[in-house]
Amino acid sequence: MLYDFHDPKRLLPANEINRLSLRGIIDFVQSAASNLLPLNSIPYYFQHPAFLPSISLSLLYFTFLSFSGQMITFILAIGSTSIAVGAARAVSTIFELSATQIAPKAQQHIGAVRGGIWFLTWQMIWLAGGLSLFFASGESRTGNNFFAASGLVGAVILSRVGLWSFDFCAQSIIQGEVNEQSRGAFSTLWASFQNIFELLSYVTTIIFSKANQFQWPAIISVIAVYVAGGTYMVFVRRRSGHLVHIPSCNKPRLEDYR
Repeated sequence: MLYDFHDPKRLLPANEINRLSLRGIIDFVQSAASNLLPLNSIPYYFQHPAFLPSISLSLLYFTFLSFSGQMITFILAIGSTSIAVGAARAVSTIFELSATQIAPKAQQHIGAVRGGIWFLTWQMIWLAGGLSLFFASGESRTGNNFFAASGLVGAVILSRVGLWSFDFCAQSIIQGEVNEQSRGAFSTLWASFQNIFELLSYVTTIIFSKANQFQWPAIISVIAVYVAGGTYMVFVRRRSGHLVHIPSCNKPRLEDYR
């Protein structure tokens, strides 16, 4: 039994109890939703100049072509040994750490914006090449072609340099664009979208759970990278006015055509 707060001797009617219970549920859902994804900050996030580089980096979380559980399970399923997987992960880590030296030097010479498009293009090229090699043999669709899978793993390892370097450039752009008062709201939305894309990768893994279906998550991963690349190219075009930077000494002069 529930009593009226203002008059403890009066019992609340059943319809009022239901109304209060429904209101409590609605308030709880709204509070949980605001904690997971602050809706009030969404317009600010979408309209911010740093939205495009941040969403480009978030899209890269929608991937299966990394040394996480999804790809490792596939590699083991096609007959690779744990020692080979460990060696591949070690080599991948070396390439990833090399990006911590490459990206800052590149940013000093060409800037974070141009550096980001260079490194993202590097990742796109290697992943597209690895996926093409993976489909070069018809047996790759059955998941028993070790050579095709090894080529894909090698391309993934080389692409990690571009991924980590682009991450560094995108972080630099975002830190420079977002003011200190708004970094909390912006970072919250940014992390939310990263988590959403990462969750989508796990959902896709549930859908394509068999080793002979790995080609579909691989295709989705490459598509996500190219969507991220296209999104970032829009940002570069808006910021710089062009995608390809031509040094002034190489630009054609009118005198050359007279």
